Amino acid sequence: MSRYRYTTPVPPKSATGLVAEVYRQQARDFGGTPMPLFMALSPAPDLLAAVWSLMRESLLTGPGDAVGKELVAHGVSTANKCAYCMDAHTVLLHANGAGDVAEALAKGRELSPEHKALHDWGLTTSGAFPFPAGEVAGYGGTALAFHIVNRLISSTMDERFLPGGAQRIGVVRKVGGRAFARTVAGRGGPGESIALLQDTGPAPVWAGLAGPGLAALRAITRKVGPLDEPAATLARKAAADPHAVTDADIAAFAGDEGDLLRVLAFGAMSAVDRVEALIAGAFAATR
Repeated sequence: MSRYRYTTPVPPKSATGLVAEVYRQQARDFGGTPMPLFMALSPAPDLLAAVWSLMRESLLTGPGDAVGKELVAHGVSTANKCAYCMDAHTVLLHANGAGDVAEALAKGRELSPEHKALHDWGLTTSGAFPFPAGEVAGYGGTALAFHIVNRLISSTMDERFLPGGAQRIGVVRKVGGRAFARTVAGRGGPGESIALLQDTGPAPVWAGLAGPGLAALRAITRKVGPLDEPAATLARKAAADPHAVTDADIAAFAGDEGDLLRVLAFGAMSAVDRVEALIAGAFAATR
């Protein structure tokens, strides 16, 4: 059974243009074949590029400690109950040389005070920053990226990270992390995804190179609408409870797969915008 519930991904060998370039960058920066999330978004190339850019320029190449940003991403994913992303970030902590932190999360053990503060901030994405204000583009951009990524995964994909739940086995997590670790040194430099964006606008002053991806997402989702009742239902669920999207909701929707993804992103962005306001307020308090 396919992990893709409602979209038909573009296969890597068939990808052209924008989709092919996102796949290429992602394979270089994460390693291996395109990740399921990005394949799921491939029917909407503009959305795919914007999500990739926001994630890449914050989590992968933005300012801040890689382990700290993985903790924030895991905290956001925990708050949103995105099992796929929780498992992925546990493996990526191994990839970044923090196997002890990864196993503490996987086994429910206590984190160090510094690591707990970062994870807790990800859980709520509110309050004073547990990181230098000068690194907010990395940490805050990561939080926003996964508030939208979690919702898109939970509404469109089976959330199994590995077949049979193999990621629950410690040695599998370690081996998976080792495989990803090979790509860390070979990543491209900051800003390389920005050329993929087709339409941007003003970005938050705190967001740095993650800002264009966020602005592109806003530009894409502002073109959605007006929403009929089935589309409004999908958008509402994507914002508040993406796990609640049903086959019946999808069957009632009249658009194609690209339209579906943009409507879900429209709903997800309503939640992202609320979180961005919290980050902007906390950033202003540091000035």
